[in-house]
Amino acid sequence: MGFAGPYLQKQISFLPAVEIRPHDDVQLIVVIPCYNDPGIIETLNSLYSCIRPSLAVEVIVVVNTSADADKDILDLNNTVYESLIRWKENNDSEKIRLWPVRKTGLPGKYFGVGLARKTGMDEAVYRFNLLDNKNGVIIALDADTICAKNYLVEIENHFNKYPVTEGCSIYFEHPLKGNDFDSKVYETICLYELSLRYFKQGMKWAGFPFSYHTVGSAFAVRAGAYVKYGGMNRRKGGEDFYFIHKITPHGKYRELNSTSVFPSPRPSDRVPFGTGRAVKKYLEDKKEIKTYRLEAFIGLKELFSKADKLYKTGPNEISEFLTVLNKPLEEFLLSINFQQKISEINNNVSTCESFMNRFFQKFNAFFIVKYMNFVHMDYFEKIPVSRAANDLLPKMGIIRSDLTDALSLLEVYRKLDRV
Repeated sequence: MGFAGPYLQKQISFLPAVEIRPHDDVQLIVVIPCYNDPGIIETLNSLYSCIRPSLAVEVIVVVNTSADADKDILDLNNTVYESLIRWKENNDSEKIRLWPVRKTGLPGKYFGVGLARKTGMDEAVYRFNLLDNKNGVIIALDADTICAKNYLVEIENHFNKYPVTEGCSIYFEHPLKGNDFDSKVYETICLYELSLRYFKQGMKWAGFPFSYHTVGSAFAVRAGAYVKYGGMNRRKGGEDFYFIHKITPHGKYRELNSTSVFPSPRPSDRVPFGTGRAVKKYLEDKKEIKTYRLEAFIGLKELFSKADKLYKTGPNEISEFLTVLNKPLEEFLLSINFQQKISEINNNVSTCESFMNRFFQKFNAFFIVKYMNFVHMDYFEKIPVSRAANDLLPKMGIIRSDLTDALSLLEVYRKLDRV
């Protein structure tokens, strides 16, 4: 049955798409959802140009089409699939093999990048299960993303160096100039990426211990951990955020910053949110990109820095704790039954260390997003991302805090993320 047998049995709609058994030394499987993506060949060329790791690599491309797809999309996906078959014949070797998977007629209720990514990752788990290799690594990539030359070998090295690591976020950079898009697209992606990095660094500064990027084209997970945490979800967007934050609270997730992927900045409406949709929306609305204020992160820092004081506290002490917090945070915590949640944690722990572990499992990244949206609805107004990013730097001890242009700020935040 292998390590993934029980998991695979629960996936009612799963049927293996690749009949040929993997080589015994396969250690990395790259999974790429592909929908309306004629540029997938460029991504494959990038992958196959990488320095080869010591063990074998497989690449699963899931060409997916919904049951109600337009004929143009169906024809394009068929053309892409056929081009993948031809490309495979000319480029495969013993050390790296491509497996194009065609999924058509997918139910509209679930159709989207989450289902496609899950389909490919479940296939990868199945193949690792044939080898009973729970330590095999499943890599998430997108069909419009280029990778650095050392991409595969650095992923292999990372998981060898940290054998207990269950997953990692991989460093990324969007192209900020070029001839493929209008200059407005590059300006917008600069601001959007800055907003991602500002939010991540804001969480880290506030004391949140699991501050990671959650980009669908830039993470990897061991097959055993993928199964352990219930696999990828079928969300039409944000599937990466939900999946990664199921792993991070357990303390075995890391960052891999010695290589990089370069996701496309192209506008898109293929998912309800995410990079492509955000770029498209900002271009259409012609509005500046705004984000959460520093004041909201200051509130979080106050909560997280004092959380250990809640260990073994009773209702009256929890109420007193709330009254000394700033008003927006207090109101939010009251709205989510904070007192009851703290009591539940205390009833199930015997040490302060275990209390803090459970605290951050309960008050996790989902909690932070809900809090941010709550306080920016009634108490704060979002501000331009460049202003917010500039406000945070002095708090982090960065002396240079007078930068006004997004590009200079992004360069600073990229360096911070590589630390």
